[in-house]
Amino acid sequence: MDFDELNQIFGSNLPAVRREPYLDQIKRLEEMPLAKTIGVDVVGLAPGSAILRMAFKTETTFDGAGLMGGIAGTFADMAAVSAAVAERGSDWLGSTTHFTTNLIAPGLGDIYIANGKTVGSSGSTTTATAKVFAIKNNKAQIIASCMASARMIQIQKI
Repeated sequence: MDFDELNQIFGSNLPAVRREPYLDQIKRLEEMPLAKTIGVDVVGLAPGSAILRMAFKTETTFDGAGLMGGIAGTFADMAAVSAAVAERGSDWLGSTTHFTTNLIAPGLGDIYIANGKTVGSSGSTTTATAKVFAIKNNKAQIIASCMASARMIQIQKI
């Protein structure tokens, strides 16, 4: 499911994101062992915005059908911090210092979408939010929201 297909489901309420020129950040995220384990990939980024996708996997459920709350929270945190990193640029990393997730509805879907957005920055800390949606039968249902803070770390080039 690409950005255009998601826009049809969400009624053009998503931020316009791209994979270019964010290939470095996308590669770092998609190569994280946890991202590989739970199946996270990046739809796209924009300054202060991130859209991540995760396909249904039985291993991420508590009963074979519903996404576990902890996985939804982790997915939301990844989207929020990805938005923060995208705001800073390709030579930055983000390390979560705190996040709170509110579970809203059962995570029943074939695909999950996390939409992260920055709220603001002060010094080396950026705060961001994320919403997680379950997609089933081309309909989106919000299942979780998140507020996260991250320490931003500039990559030292040698």
